[in-house]
Amino acid sequence: MFRIAAIDDEDIFLEKCKGITKSYFDERKIQYEIKTYKHASLVLEDIKDSIYFDIFLIDIEMDDMNGMELARRIRRLYDSPYIIFVTSYMEYSIKGYEYNAWRYIVKDEMHQNLPLAYDSLIARVKEKKQKFYIIEHPKKILKLLYEDIYYIYKDGKNAVFVTRNCFWNDRVSLEEVLQILDDSMFVRCERGNIANIRHVMSIEDNELIMRNGEKIHISNALVKTVKKAITEYWRNQR
Repeated sequence: MFRIAAIDDEDIFLEKCKGITKSYFDERKIQYEIKTYKHASLVLEDIKDSIYFDIFLIDIEMDDMNGMELARRIRRLYDSPYIIFVTSYMEYSIKGYEYNAWRYIVKDEMHQNLPLAYDSLIARVKEKKQKFYIIEHPKKILKLLYEDIYYIYKDGKNAVFVTRNCFWNDRVSLEEVLQILDDSMFVRCERGNIANIRHVMSIEDNELIMRNGEKIHISNALVKTVKKAITEYWRNQR
């Protein structure tokens, strides 16, 4: 299931987005859901309430919040969101790429260029959704996408997985967790915790500041390795 958010204060644009998106995904028999917003603040509220989107279609000129500012705020809540700016103003195209927008599309060219943007994104979004960690409990089985995990810490004999709004326990050691994850985006910060580099917002002395505002301590022995891994990731995201 692909989840798309379209944000614009004009109904005609939102209906156009819905129509083009429906045609694209229906023709390819791909499950999707598109949710429209006339106010930028509302999509931010939904994101904070753990409603997830794979792709954002954002108009730049809106009354309540500029699309560039909305993109900046979304990036503080998501790791590497796929943002497509759709607007009438050509002069914003260069500025849009400063926000790591995936595409910049002029509204008059949406019918031709929005499907092309989707073509370029489908494989990437699918790949992100394929990596997940499974937690098995006696009465239920949980599937945690790698990108949703902020960090993991040791609590007795349990590994506790911290996501945006939830905590999940798995009765395994952190060593076992690292072996299962087998992903360079997860780094050991000290004996008792593992951080997901995707959600590190800054490094201050021997602490990581995470996307949710929490701080993770880095041991002196690992600080050089952790900082190197994070800075390399940030450089590759430019």
